[in-house]
Amino acid sequence: LGNNRSISLAHNLLTAIEKMQTSSGAVLYATSGTCPNQSGYVELQWSFKGYSEYSIKRYDLDYKMLKQEFKLRNDDLRYGDTERENDLKIMRDRQNLWEGHRYRYELYGRGNIKPLAIIPSFRIPDRAREVDHLDPNYKNPQAISEDGKFTLNFSGSVKVDYHEVSLENNFSLLSGLRSFLEILRVHKNEVFAITSDIRNGSQLIVDVNSDIQRLESIIAKMLNFFRTYGLHTGKGDEGNKEDWYFYQGGVAEKMLPDGSVVTWKAFDNNFAADCQTWGMTILGQPTIDGWFGEGSAYQIWQNTKRIAGHYVQGKLWGIGFSNDDTSVLSSEWTFGAINMCLVLAEQYRKAGRSDMADALSADAESMYQGVQSLLVNIKDSRFSQAQKGYLYSNKRYFIPFGWYANPIPNNASTSWGLLMHPDFRYNPFYLGGKMDSYDWGGILKNF
Repeated sequence: LGNNRSISLAHNLLTAIEKMQTSSGAVLYATSGTCPNQSGYVELQWSFKGYSEYSIKRYDLDYKMLKQEFKLRNDDLRYGDTERENDLKIMRDRQNLWEGHRYRYELYGRGNIKPLAIIPSFRIPDRAREVDHLDPNYKNPQAISEDGKFTLNFSGSVKVDYHEVSLENNFSLLSGLRSFLEILRVHKNEVFAITSDIRNGSQLIVDVNSDIQRLESIIAKMLNFFRTYGLHTGKGDEGNKEDWYFYQGGVAEKMLPDGSVVTWKAFDNNFAADCQTWGMTILGQPTIDGWFGEGSAYQIWQNTKRIAGHYVQGKLWGIGFSNDDTSVLSSEWTFGAINMCLVLAEQYRKAGRSDMADALSADAESMYQGVQSLLVNIKDSRFSQAQKGYLYSNKRYFIPFGWYANPIPNNASTSWGLLMHPDFRYNPFYLGGKMDSYDWGGILKNF
């Protein structure tokens, strides 16, 4: 808050978040008109018979550094949506499609070395406009052989759902807002005159005390959202918490086809490991156990290990991304889990539960040793010595939340690796890096 520009940005930030916060307390991805449309998808159809399994290879013809190849199987939903209507097979390829790029698709039957059919080149429209608007004479590209046909359709302009909520984004936003509150409190009782419009020189008077109250109100509503709507309890009760975990996301204040408006509806088909680790790091053991009962934070971590833990010869090496493949090891999300274990261990020790604290500390050290399997040397001609970095994951894997994990060095993973190095152990969710969570009780008491 060293100059008028930063004061103005901080003030406008609060205004933007207030507009994006719903009655449930959750903050939306974006307000209408602020987020571009997504790029649509390619729909592939074929009518060949006689094969128990088909695969499709896709090549990016415009990618300069390497020839990309993706194998899409019609019986594997992780790579796209599939349908079977009599003899017609349909697959929707949604991933890693770049506007303006040309793609080649090859259709194979199981056991075939040569493709059954080839679509040699299809260009993704710019700005994901509907293909009908590009060329009135446009025809869907297709390859026809004696045995059947292979057709491609493009559906563009898939609109963003502005009612969608990400709990991961809300947790990290909560952490940032709480740190921001600490900075604002340093300027308590101060008043600033800032230029609100450089065109006419008009000024806006910013009362920091007023902004502090607005920020505390936003935070209190978010906390109430996590407490009321954030936790999936399944059929569990106070004595059985094995079904408990934080949701990945949902929709808020969305109008349904019958005209009614739903306050909050969670997505219950995907488990996101980072929603557990980031969420519990930020909320902390005192808050989670205070809301849901003693040992709740510890139990949610046990559930996370069971659902998404990556074990090698019985030893915990880290976590993956979701509940569909425990053979995946994510360095970024494992470091987040290490951070959480270190924070919760300190808090459970203060709460007199040394048994839980010791177990959490042991998990942190076990995962730190395990994730070193993803630390690699990187040769770069710009440096005289080999550099090091962490691979994003141990294998290529489609993450259910919309992107691919690849076994390549990654900035996010390597940055987390530095933060969790034993010489540093810096918690990015707490101003100053302390292995602790903020005390949320004072804010909740005022609202």
